[in-house]
Amino acid sequence: MIRRSAALTGVVLLGMALPSSAQEPFSVIELQGQWSSDISRAPLHQHWAPGRGAVFNVVMPFYAGDFEFGGAVHRYATRSDAPGFAALWLYAGWGVHYQWRERLTAYGTARLGNYRMSFDGAEDRYTGVSAESELALGVGGGLSLLVADPVSVYVRVDRLRVETLPVLNLWYVSGGLSVRIRAGAGWKAFFE
Repeated sequence: MIRRSAALTGVVLLGMALPSSAQEPFSVIELQGQWSSDISRAPLHQHWAPGRGAVFNVVMPFYAGDFEFGGAVHRYATRSDAPGFAALWLYAGWGVHYQWRERLTAYGTARLGNYRMSFDGAEDRYTGVSAESELALGVGGGLSLLVADPVSVYVRVDRLRVETLPVLNLWYVSGGLSVRIRAGAGWKAFFE
């Protein structure tokens, strides 16, 4: 528990220490779509084989950081007599970014949300339910490269902790595209 708290505190302090310029809140809407793969070797993988997943994020500047919300879906096929399942993670997050060059940006985020596993068939024979929903905390980061304004390509690595019994510690690698849309006065007035 102490190591996890220290790591999260380190991410927050790093974000505060990075030189970041003030941003106008909600001035840009960034839409991100990506393919994602579970690269973990956790006890979960003894019974289930991870498939590729998809992630969609909406990111908006908010003063010295970025607010985001989004979702990820991954499919897990069975490796034993346990039923396969689909995992849906819905989250909100806070992040920081640092632009190294005109086209290259590094970023980090912390996310909190709900991780829902929907099992194939009417009921999972081990737990007696067809779905399980748990609290999940994720931290991650990556690099983004501006290809042609407003389109960027990016890669990221995420660590996700799902509060199941036993706890799931999952690692995801993903890559995709983002499009930045300048928000108009009407959009910003909605938040004032």
